[in-house]
Amino acid sequence: MRYPLGADSGLKVFLVFAALLFLVSPFLVSTLFLAAMAVLSSMGRSSNCQIRINWLAFGVAVLVSSWFIGSKSLAPSLGNDRAMYLDYVYLFRGGGFYQLMSYHPEWVSFGALWLISMLVDGKGIFWLFYIVVMAAVGLAFRGNVRFLPLFFLLLMSSSVFLNLYGNLVRQSLASAFVLGALTASKKRVAGIVVLGVFSHLSVFLAAPAMLLSRKINFNFFTSVLLVFIGFSCSSLLGYMVDFLASSGSVLASKVSFYQDFESSDSDQSGLTFGLMLTILFLVKLIKDRTNIIGRGDADMFERLFSFLVLMSFVLALMTGMGKVFERVFVYYYVVFVFFAVFCVYGIASERVRIVAVASLVFILCFSVIIRLGGGGYYPGAQYEYAQSNFLSMFVEWLGWM
Repeated sequence: MRYPLGADSGLKVFLVFAALLFLVSPFLVSTLFLAAMAVLSSMGRSSNCQIRINWLAFGVAVLVSSWFIGSKSLAPSLGNDRAMYLDYVYLFRGGGFYQLMSYHPEWVSFGALWLISMLVDGKGIFWLFYIVVMAAVGLAFRGNVRFLPLFFLLLMSSSVFLNLYGNLVRQSLASAFVLGALTASKKRVAGIVVLGVFSHLSVFLAAPAMLLSRKINFNFFTSVLLVFIGFSCSSLLGYMVDFLASSGSVLASKVSFYQDFESSDSDQSGLTFGLMLTILFLVKLIKDRTNIIGRGDADMFERLFSFLVLMSFVLALMTGMGKVFERVFVYYYVVFVFFAVFCVYGIASERVRIVAVASLVFILCFSVIIRLGGGGYYPGAQYEYAQSNFLSMFVEWLGWM
């Protein structure tokens, strides 16, 4: 008898049992499935069977979380951009797409939104857009599939997940292109950067780091020095931005809008950036001075580290720019999550690596349930989403079509 995914009989029984449990509690099962594959991926080299199951775990988790992202309210309110995007959809349907492009030249993200709006309506637009974004994220990990379960688990438990994928529609797609530029072959990088810029113009500020990360390697001293220079020159950038704002260009209008938009999230992003920057430098010091992190692709480590250092310089320059800082910080955050996963899997000792991943996964599973239990998305009680069965989720999805 031929088993699915090339698995043996024991694995087949486990998958059938997991599939039955999935019907009862899809959120819990998909989270635990992702966690189990994250731990298994830390054990030696990945087989073809394990790679396929990693894809399956990621796909199932995306499908389940898509119900959650799609269920967010469409009512206009502070911090909810969905009503604005629905207005754009109505504009597209009235033949106003090219009119919008004259002052919002984000052809890729708005083009995707337009195409999706031809297939579904209302909440279904944001549900399907999320699926498209996650497909792009999956493509970015095509050559690094063993990192995917832990990456997505860490991303779902993070503070940016709900805001990025549930609210910042265009930036969610742009962040996938930022990841793709760092994992793709050299000949494809420029094209991916262009796609990112025309998904959200803020990628323009990350583009130099995306292009230069393969050409520049930083040691510990030069990376610290560059970031220090960035903080030192932050006030000078403020004067340059004021000058830019008076130019009347599309980019200037974007910068002025976000600069004037006050948000308490900017302070939280600044604190998170400081913590991540400290961890970044500590990891580099540990890797250079010890053999604790000695496993994995050295070129990929340097590429991710160089990107984060260059972006740290950009963010250091923007520390006084509020919402602009917050928007650019999103790309830093997503790549840092990938960097963290890469480093954990790079621990040389297999025993220490497995314990580290298992401990991290244990914490993340609780964090995902707590973070995805908030209001404003899934209707009803705080943890109704986590307790819903597959049938209730399927009925909810049918209502969006």
